[in-house]
Amino acid sequence: MVSPSRRTTRRRQPDDEWEANPHVDQAIRQGKTALSLLEAITEGIFICEPLKGAVKLAKELLEMVEKVRKNQEECKDLADDVFMLMEVILELLKGRQDDEIPARLKTYLVDDVYNTLLKIKSDLEPLILKKDFSFKAWRRALLRREYVADQLSGHRKKITGCLQRFNLAIVADIRMEMHAPVPSTSALPRLQISSVVPRPPKYFYGRDDIVDDVVQKLASETQHHVALLGTGGIGKTSVALSILEHPDIKPRNRCCFVPCDTLLSASALVLAILQVLGGSSGEGDTMERLIGCIKAVGPVVLVLDNFESPWDAGGTHDSLTKVLSSLSSLPGVQIVLTMRGNHPPANGGVQWTPVQLGPLDAESAKALFLTMCPDTKPAEYTDMDALLEKVDGLPLAIDLLAKQKGILPCSFLLRRWESQSTALLTTETRSPTRLTSLDVSIKLSLNSEMMKAAPDALTLLAVICRLPDGVVGGSDQLVKMNLGLEVHEALAALLRSALAYVAPGGFIKVLSPIRQHVMAHHDLPQPKYDSLMQYYVNLLDKYGSVSPGYGDFKQAYEALVPETGNIIYLFTQELRQARRCTHGVAQAAYMFSRFQCYTRHSTELIDELLNQRPQYRMKVSRVKRIVIRRNGWRVPLAQGLMSRARLLMNMHEYAAAKDDLTAALVETSRARDRATTALCLEMFGDIHLMQNEYPQAIEKLTRAHDVNTEIGHRQGVANCLKSLGEIHRMQNEYPQAIEKLTRAHDVYSEIGHRLGVANCLKSLGDVHRMQDEYPQAIEKLTRAHDVNTEIGHRLGVANCLQILGEVHRVQSEYPKAIEKLARAHDVYSEIGDRLGVAGCLSSLGDVHYMQNEYPQAIEKLTRAHDVSSEIGDRQGVAGCLKSLGDVHRMQDEYPQAIEKVTRALDVYSEIGDRQGVAGCLESLGDIHRMQGEYPQAIEKVTRAHDVYSEIGDRLGVANCLQSLGEIHRMQGEYPQAIEKLTRAREVYSEIGSRRGVANCLQSLGDIHYMQAEYPQAIEKLTRAHDVYSELGDRLGVTGSLQSLADIDRVQERYDQAAEKLGRALHHASSIGHRYRIACCYMYMGLLDRDQRRYAEAVEHITTAQAMLTEIGQEGNADYCSGLLREIHELTISQDEGGEGPVIASHARDATTT
Repeated sequence: MVSPSRRTTRRRQPDDEWEANPHVDQAIRQGKTALSLLEAITEGIFICEPLKGAVKLAKELLEMVEKVRKNQEECKDLADDVFMLMEVILELLKGRQDDEIPARLKTYLVDDVYNTLLKIKSDLEPLILKKDFSFKAWRRALLRREYVADQLSGHRKKITGCLQRFNLAIVADIRMEMHAPVPSTSALPRLQISSVVPRPPKYFYGRDDIVDDVVQKLASETQHHVALLGTGGIGKTSVALSILEHPDIKPRNRCCFVPCDTLLSASALVLAILQVLGGSSGEGDTMERLIGCIKAVGPVVLVLDNFESPWDAGGTHDSLTKVLSSLSSLPGVQIVLTMRGNHPPANGGVQWTPVQLGPLDAESAKALFLTMCPDTKPAEYTDMDALLEKVDGLPLAIDLLAKQKGILPCSFLLRRWESQSTALLTTETRSPTRLTSLDVSIKLSLNSEMMKAAPDALTLLAVICRLPDGVVGGSDQLVKMNLGLEVHEALAALLRSALAYVAPGGFIKVLSPIRQHVMAHHDLPQPKYDSLMQYYVNLLDKYGSVSPGYGDFKQAYEALVPETGNIIYLFTQELRQARRCTHGVAQAAYMFSRFQCYTRHSTELIDELLNQRPQYRMKVSRVKRIVIRRNGWRVPLAQGLMSRARLLMNMHEYAAAKDDLTAALVETSRARDRATTALCLEMFGDIHLMQNEYPQAIEKLTRAHDVNTEIGHRQGVANCLKSLGEIHRMQNEYPQAIEKLTRAHDVYSEIGHRLGVANCLKSLGDVHRMQDEYPQAIEKLTRAHDVNTEIGHRLGVANCLQILGEVHRVQSEYPKAIEKLARAHDVYSEIGDRLGVAGCLSSLGDVHYMQNEYPQAIEKLTRAHDVSSEIGDRQGVAGCLKSLGDVHRMQDEYPQAIEKVTRALDVYSEIGDRQGVAGCLESLGDIHRMQGEYPQAIEKVTRAHDVYSEIGDRLGVANCLQSLGEIHRMQGEYPQAIEKLTRAREVYSEIGSRRGVANCLQSLGDIHYMQAEYPQAIEKLTRAHDVYSELGDRLGVTGSLQSLADIDRVQERYDQAAEKLGRALHHASSIGHRYRIACCYMYMGLLDRDQRRYAEAVEHITTAQAMLTEIGQEGNADYCSGLLREIHELTISQDEGGEGPVIASHARDATTT
């Protein structure tokens, strides 16, 4: 076969077998052009009639190429290719009469060669600078060198395809009955295919499971044929090569790799396989020789790579099916075929195991990129992640992106991507191939026979590419868009060619690189674009005004939220272009911005409207609602600003929200709009509340309440009462909170505002939780959850589940807590509320922390920290850092604990969260206390106490008093300890914190016990036990029982002690609290020791020591070691013939383990 070279103008060497043409030699010596050379080789020879038209057209085309002023190097390459095509054809057909050429070859010359040259000539005409050239007329064609280069590169591929098809027509036994002898098969030129199997890629990630699964099938006793399917660049060839290289495949089989890019017929495929296997190319039937060769070489794993090339060549399906069917039926032959699309070939003739390759996951994509670019700095990772998101896990795109990077920073590549898109991803500009250019790879799929057979496929693809979230409703939704397309036929072509795919949930999507390429090169016709826009405008007309508690919000949520990305992209692009139809889109965009307050928060659309408000008639008006007019759309500026402020509040961007509300108040004052003024004040109050600025919040909300009362706006009154109730709750003023929230609940009920009712129930449940009234809390929260479910308010559902999880956590009902928090996490994830996701992860971390599962706690808290950091929630970041510090503290990792808590303290200080500052100071005090650094501990806790006092946080005040009491207790300063703990108990009692009261009683009981004041100790501990029991706090019950049991032990009431420890162990085991379980075993060991049951003592204390070591309680584990040494010393003096030495040996071994 003749194969095109890089330069084709001078081909022959002195030892060529063909007779030299003196005209050609003279033209070459004179440096003539390809046109001159073509004229030279056609001078004086007879040209058959079918070839005359092609020769004439080739000369005209070459003459045009010489006139193209831009991209002269690419033009010369094209001219060389045209000359080579004609030279090969003329060399084989020169001097032949018409009746000497087979009919199929005549048809080929007209239908293929002539029509290809005619199409190229037509496409080149706009690129020629003529005398009457008008820059205005052709400016798009000449504006960029890349455009011209792209055109010329495409034409070169067409010429190369013609040449390959002509050669294969000869190779495939198309006999020309001419006067000269017909050459034998052995005289035909060999295919340019190597028998050496290429090496698998050096960098290979994210496909190991697929490779292992296919290898397992091929290595089994059953015969398998595997079709690796997917879009171009997805890594099908890499997987196939990795399969051939696998140690379970390579040593046991004859592995063959046949690239099918240039094989455009069944005969060529058979010849190529035979050649790769090393078979003879003598006389006889080629297929029979191939079968004989396969039987001779033994088990064969045959890879047919890029099989779409012969399959899509046209008219080849039947013959290729016969070849594949014959091969697959041979014992010992297993085929691995790679092919673009989602449907294997010859499906009736071969029993395939189809394997659909999808994009790499984010972790694998990152690993691939970093392996290829190991010098990428951590500071570049954010830009790198953005780049990888652009290419959507497509391995070829990642490979080309990495090769483009070199020493360039990722930020530079990201900027280039924004301007060049997929054109950036090419490593060969002169002669790009599907392996060196993403655009070339995508174009191969766009130009496939399947796409050509469906005229509407490309237009439908352009529609889908305008929808970044995909087509949510599948083909049914595409039909409803009234695009005027044959949707089912076009969609089938897109799916079969793998240009589109069906994602989980039935979404029809397009990978990002394909989307970017289509958007850059294929415009959507205006009528189709208008239909697409109208579909989404109608969708917002139907659902955009629905809010929780009114109408079918659940149905609206399910219709709009999956379309969020599509709506934002389409409307934003339309608003920026400011077309005549934009007023209709502007109204829909505003409606969707308001809807986003209840779902996924973002300000892209409302930003566009406010930035261009004169154009969209968003101006000062006394109208209090959206006014839709026939000739346009209007909304008051104040309402637009307030809508954005509400979104910003939900996004925790409080400063920006305050700026918008300040501007809105100016506008409402001018318009004398008291209702909107009240709403602005209410929103201002809510922001102050979120920032713990309680006096300012009360002032704003009270003003708003009074205005709403004066104008008779009952919902506004209820809103203010609810917010005021929240302020009382956060200041531990629970009776006032209940009074305000109950009044708000009643007003909401009277006006039928079910969302308001649900919110009040949730807040009342939270008040009960804060007072340790768990049954009442669960009852209120469950009712709130049910109302939110009924009205379809999923955010409210998630909030209730999260708080219910907290209720179970504080009661040590950890499985129930995890179940509720996991469900809340899932709902938050589904609605895109990343703040809620972070909150649930943090709470799950706290659950693990409470169970001494520190690795799991760190994992959850770290994830929560990362999510909070990504969304800019600095308060959440600080909270996670503090919790991580607490985990380190409990593991005696004090330097790490101080580092985390100090960082949290700094963040809280920067954002002005004084409550957070106090909490960090309190934690730092605990760290100093646990290290015996009592002066520093007192200083930190005292500062925390003062901050809590200043902001009115009485719960925080009580906690600090309790901590100070513990510090005095640990120093043996019992009077000071009792004074602090008594004050703490009184504050807890005043604010209704029964758990706080019980904790203080427990500590006071322990102090009396340490002073051998056993009656007082028993009285305090028994009261603590009773309160814990009433609260359902099994962890607290366990601690009090252990203390009471130890008092019984020291007073030699051994039976009572054993009974209490048995109950304590039961409670601790029921909640899975390993620290308390270990303590039970330790106390049992002490009880055994005192009764001289040393064997049982060693067993119990050894068990406790092992558990304490596992959970990182090294200090307590060391205490157990000391007890074991003591038992060793006690038993060593026993009778040598008895069991004393054995027990002592066990105790000694345990202390050294």
